[in-house]
Amino acid sequence: MSLGFKRLRELTSQKKNNKNWITLGILTSCKHKRELFIASRNSNNLDLKTYYKRYCKILSVVIKEAKKLNYADKIKKSMNKNKTVWDIVDLETNKTGNTEEINTLKIDGNTISDCQEIANAFNKYFLTVDENTNMKKNAPCSHNLDNTTPIQFLTQSFKHPFPNMNLKSVSTKEIEKIIKALKPKNSTGYDGISTKLIKISSSFIS
Repeated sequence: MSLGFKRLRELTSQKKNNKNWITLGILTSCKHKRELFIASRNSNNLDLKTYYKRYCKILSVVIKEAKKLNYADKIKKSMNKNKTVWDIVDLETNKTGNTEEINTLKIDGNTISDCQEIANAFNKYFLTVDENTNMKKNAPCSHNLDNTTPIQFLTQSFKHPFPNMNLKSVSTKEIEKIIKALKPKNSTGYDGISTKLIKISSSFIS
């Protein structure tokens, strides 16, 4: 076996845990694509350049299909499908995630270490955050920016009050219809999630 193929097998083994879709055939094709790129870059041969572009398109389709099949198989075999979907999303958006666990939490000077109590404290905070925000909003405004909340600052900056936001219930079919209407793109917004990944995960989201 040549040194090149040995190296390819090593790379395949290294990436096996996170990217099982990367086969020896795909690695070989990627290596050949790189060689074609260098050859076409240093050549004026139009046929070679056309062949390189066509090769890139075919390889891209093969990689997408390999990913799709691999991820579908992972989700199918998973005991926790929601977690698996988000693990795939993190992998595709290059997010490693934070594995640090919260062992203790300090609330009003008291330190708690019981996991259930910590969970209840977070739950209580998020359930009452809207009420606390409204209380701060209705509090007397101060001209000192150090003591001014973002809501107070916005209230002082605009002459007219902000309209109330009314949320309406939506059905599963409506969510699926909205996701289906999205264009499958790899580009992402501030959340780092592409519409392509949203469409792949539509059944779990809805």
